Amino acid sequence: MINKKLIYILGALGGLLYGYDLGVISGALLFIKNDIPLTSFTEGLVVSSLLFGAIFGSGFSGPLSDRLGRRKLIFIISIIFTIGTLVATFSQSIEMLVAGRLILGFAVGGSSAIVPVYLSEMAPTHERGSLSSLNQLMITIGILLSYLINYAFAGIEGWRWMIGLGVIPSLVLMIGVTFMPESPRWLLKYHGEEAARRVMKITRTKEEIEEEIHEMIEIDRLSEGTWKVLSSSWLRPILIIGCIFAMFQQIIGTNAIIYYAPTIFTEAGLGNSTAILSTVGIGSINVIVTIFAILIIDKVNRKTLAYWKYWHGKFLNYYVYIHSYGRIGV
Repeated sequence: MINKKLIYILGALGGLLYGYDLGVISGALLFIKNDIPLTSFTEGLVVSSLLFGAIFGSGFSGPLSDRLGRRKLIFIISIIFTIGTLVATFSQSIEMLVAGRLILGFAVGGSSAIVPVYLSEMAPTHERGSLSSLNQLMITIGILLSYLINYAFAGIEGWRWMIGLGVIPSLVLMIGVTFMPESPRWLLKYHGEEAARRVMKITRTKEEIEEEIHEMIEIDRLSEGTWKVLSSSWLRPILIIGCIFAMFQQIIGTNAIIYYAPTIFTEAGLGNSTAILSTVGIGSINVIVTIFAILIIDKVNRKTLAYWKYWHGKFLNYYVYIHSYGRIGV
């Protein structure tokens, strides 16, 4: 029977692919223009097309995961990652490159929505908080890995290698997911209690299994009332504030640094390799802070962590600004 740690690692590979495809374009942009002419507009299009595809990927992943199952959908997502990576790697035109990034975006959106669900449903209750955060940790590791790969191939201006190496974790995920069990939550809904129990034995004790089975049955019984609760007047302000937080989390500038730090550094006077190497510092801080947050997530209140996340983003922005400021000599 497959080891539970391997289940978590393979499941979180979707997060690593997400982070890799987010970060790799930052270094590749410096050299793509040598083979495919890019204007400021088309450069932005290459970057944003991944996010545009992610909108649709995340939107479709929920209904598809209920119909097909979490495991099958992760397998399909790994195939989409592979196809998108190959299309982008062998692009000969801006249209082909954008198409590859759109396909990757669809996979990114799907993985960002379904991987945390799969991890949380596979994990026992007492491990769920930390293991759900594993996806975010793998995203930051993927970003750091992409920066290291960018630096490794900067000397030969190998942007195709930078993008193309993303196929390795997607193939590992594709093969590994065939050995992974289906989510017990999905099995309970579509195949009954015994099917769910067989999978839950991997990660839970007998007592935990029976308790969670009972809880899931109760949730299904009350699910029709869930939408009434979500639309209730007392919960509406909380949902609105949560959505605003999620929006501002994306527009404070951190994502712009992830995508354009090498470009900013080169325009500040650094060479291509040095500019890409500078991003490794950003990626390393990202990973360290994420690990720190995972370790204390159940010990410090969420509001305090939100403040720290805000200042972490501001730090990344000031890091790039001060570094560029000194180089430009303003």
